[in-house]
Amino acid sequence: MKKLLPLILLFSFSYSYATHWMSSIEEAQKLALGTNKLILVDFWASWCGPCKKMDRESWTDEEVKQLLDNFILVRINVSQDRRTPLKFGISSIPDVFILNGNGDEVFRYKNYMTKDQVMEMLQKYALNTSFMQNESINYYKHESYNTAFLLGKKYLDYSLYLEDEVRGNFLDLGEKYLKKSQKLLDSDQSNYAVVNQKIELLELASDLYEKNFDKVGRSLEKDFMETNILEPNRSLFYFINYCYSKSEESESAQEWLAKLKKLDNHEVFLQKSELLYAVN
Repeated sequence: MKKLLPLILLFSFSYSYATHWMSSIEEAQKLALGTNKLILVDFWASWCGPCKKMDRESWTDEEVKQLLDNFILVRINVSQDRRTPLKFGISSIPDVFILNGNGDEVFRYKNYMTKDQVMEMLQKYALNTSFMQNESINYYKHESYNTAFLLGKKYLDYSLYLEDEVRGNFLDLGEKYLKKSQKLLDSDQSNYAVVNQKIELLELASDLYEKNFDKVGRSLEKDFMETNILEPNRSLFYFINYCYSKSEESESAQEWLAKLKKLDNHEVFLQKSELLYAVN
């Protein structure tokens, strides 16, 4: 098991995040998981003209530094660290990443950024990730179908609280974890059919949250028949149909809502539907 919390406590007392740039993404992950911050990674080199310009005009600017306090900061000198740039597919610099506590990409910008562009990026992603802290730490400690599934589901739920501009980034991450879960799922497990179907429905919910209604409609018509939906997954199925029908202003929306309300956990899904149509 990875030793996480002691290091979190050590670093939390040792560094001022706004001014300290770390050199290890792995160490930054531990801090990010413990402090509910995203990681900002700047790939640079001393010979890089645009990198130096960003130093002068952006990274050292007082307004920018205030926003940087919302992130765990990492700088990778590509001349000194050859392994990390290869891992992230760096072909030119500057190259800036926003990562989550598990080291997965949330956002990436390849090229020079003006101060205004940097400010805009930092404002968008200055997010508190405490909503999925437990699931993120559990996945960090042990990758399994269950930890990946729970984390993916949590990312989808979290996306409902975000503006459309960044929602897609978190939906992509959620789907990534769900696909990982599906890959790790053992077909011999007694709950295989239920979990596998739930993952497929959650991937459809992701399309719904991204308001890709045409795709949702085609999938519901082609791939999901109500008679084939297993009992534990019915509430999610009814929820997706209700939201889709509502988006299409279809009379069937009330029929799906009535079915959903008959189930014990319907209030959770009604809250999600309100969030889906409230943001913007």
